[in-house]
Amino acid sequence: MMSRAELERRLDAVRGLMRERQLDAVLLRSAVGDTSPSNGNYRYFTGEQTLEQIQAAALFADTFPAAFYAPAPFSTMPQDTPFDYREAADVCRALAALCAERCGRTPRFGICADAFPASFLLAVQEAVPGCVFEDVSAALLDLRLRLRTAEEIACTRVSGQIADFAYAEALRVICRGAKEREIALTIEKAMRSAGADITFLLISSGPFHLANNGLPFLHPHRRSRRELADGDAVGFEITPAYDGYWTQLVRTVGVGKVDPDIFPLQRACREIVAHGAETISAGVPVSAVSDALEAKAYELGYQTGLPYGHLCGTDLTEERVSAQNPRPLAAGTPVILHPRVTTGLWGWGIFWGETYLTLPDGTEPLHLAGRELIVKE
Repeated sequence: MMSRAELERRLDAVRGLMRERQLDAVLLRSAVGDTSPSNGNYRYFTGEQTLEQIQAAALFADTFPAAFYAPAPFSTMPQDTPFDYREAADVCRALAALCAERCGRTPRFGICADAFPASFLLAVQEAVPGCVFEDVSAALLDLRLRLRTAEEIACTRVSGQIADFAYAEALRVICRGAKEREIALTIEKAMRSAGADITFLLISSGPFHLANNGLPFLHPHRRSRRELADGDAVGFEITPAYDGYWTQLVRTVGVGKVDPDIFPLQRACREIVAHGAETISAGVPVSAVSDALEAKAYELGYQTGLPYGHLCGTDLTEERVSAQNPRPLAAGTPVILHPRVTTGLWGWGIFWGETYLTLPDGTEPLHLAGRELIVKE
């Protein structure tokens, strides 16, 4: 878990935002299964992972923050934290009551609108009838993307090493007759045993033939018990988080006598990703990275399609890599590049990509995994 000094730095940044916006508090909410972009704010500004129940926190402008979670057999109070942690059978109403106690009659609350259901906000309004809500989702995300520290970067580097280890373990078991599910479980076990606290995994396999668009699609590993056969390609996104910080390694492996068309396509994917990575540097707009991917694909006679990739941190996807994203990259930002590369005659290519760390004057690959296409007999 992050140090107390790191957490205090983050809270100071939010207090600065509250002074700027004249807010009395910023309210955060988290819940398992919530895919809103603001779900990562709870993890980032409290230092806690999402539990199997609703959690909520209030960051106050002039007093210590508080966080609530429903009691459960595995619940433990975090240690050495500036937060006042409290169990509450009704997290929503407990947070509302605390806001009424600390914030007076006409407070201004910053919220992440996409993370708060109407029932939650109505409970706060009932407890504090004169309150006003202001959506600070974009401002909090901006803090997360601009304020990268040595502690965050260290966690991200370890995450990259975990992905490399899981890929090596996958190569060990891939062969004719191996089931997708078995490969997925091997990858999952490797990530967890190497220290990942959260994981995400997609996997796919099937015969690779450009002539009839015989390309496999990625899908969640739990859905398939398909056995690998001669001529297959198996692709996967290996995605661990270490102390909450994500990286992603995307690779394809051939099995047996693969279609020779897979080799030039893989080389093109590799060159396109490498060219995009060469563009990454602090101050460069995200759109420039997207443009570089497209330009290299065009030069090689291919086309690119979404998804190009994403910026990551405490959320796997904090923002997308796209031509419409003008945000300047900040030093320390991890950027995952995995563009879809096609000939224009078919819709999907093989799966290839990885994570790069933005430096003040360039980029650092976060993976040591080989970049050549491996074919297992």
